[in-house]
Amino acid sequence: MQFFLAQFERFAKGESLLNVVDKKLSLIHISFPPLTLVTARYLLSGSIMLLFARARGLYLPRGRELAAACVSGFLTLGIGNGALVFAEVLVPSGIALSLIHI
Repeated sequence: MQFFLAQFERFAKGESLLNVVDKKLSLIHISFPPLTLVTARYLLSGSIMLLFARARGLYLPRGRELAAACVSGFLTLGIGNGALVFAEVLVPSGIALSLIHI
């Protein structure tokens, strides 16, 4: 009950719910390097797609096809998107977006 009274007093003083939540979350703020988050996102999405394809019995490449797919994926995701991640650390994302679409 005291917790709710304390929250009500904060709101009565003019603090919004977002300010209270932001203050609570800032205490447990964790920072990750951008490339780590991008890598985790692609590994997770690739694993989900692989499980879906395997469950449906779809064709999965083997041998040379798999090697070509890995090289293509590394060039596209590893170098292309990796360079974009490092660039967005240095320049605003709007500028990076406009340079990619040129």
